[in-house]
Amino acid sequence: MGGGNTTNNVIEYEKKLKQHFVFSVADSDFHFQGDNHLGETAKKIQDSLADNPFNCDFYVMNRVCEVENLIPYECLWKNNNLRNHCIITNHRKFDMSFFDMKDGVHIQYLYSDTAFNYWKSELANHVLANKFKPINKERKRRTKESFRKNYKDQVVIQGFGVHILAESLKLLPQIHPVEYFLEYAWIQSV
Repeated sequence: MGGGNTTNNVIEYEKKLKQHFVFSVADSDFHFQGDNHLGETAKKIQDSLADNPFNCDFYVMNRVCEVENLIPYECLWKNNNLRNHCIITNHRKFDMSFFDMKDGVHIQYLYSDTAFNYWKSELANHVLANKFKPINKERKRRTKESFRKNYKDQVVIQGFGVHILAESLKLLPQIHPVEYFLEYAWIQSV
């Protein structure tokens, strides 16, 4: 019923209407393991539901950055529109749980030691590792505000683009038929 920035409007409407149950699942927008800065949508939902309305609740996916992180890797490399991405063509395998699948790893978010060390470690075995030395030098030289402003639109590695979810959903039934999911769900519930 809602998505992204419209989710909170739907929740507010349903809270007032009191005729439906609402359960919202929100992206955390965490940029690295251990990040605790919720994205704007999740914050708005959390604030909106602080009064614990009887008909609304929510869950923040805090073990991934966004729903796109749940796309099976197989959907990425089998998709003609995505297979030319450097992650696929160079067989880069790393924990993609906090990888921004749409935009990639933004340099502006690497200012903190935790974020910097997380991504440096995740991408250490790749050609991208050499990008971290100059970034580290700039982190030490600049204030957080200056660093973020300077690297606002730059990435260490590109994401797959804004259409990744739609592209992957088209292919998912061909890769994993519904019967597979039903059987798997039943096995997991036993």
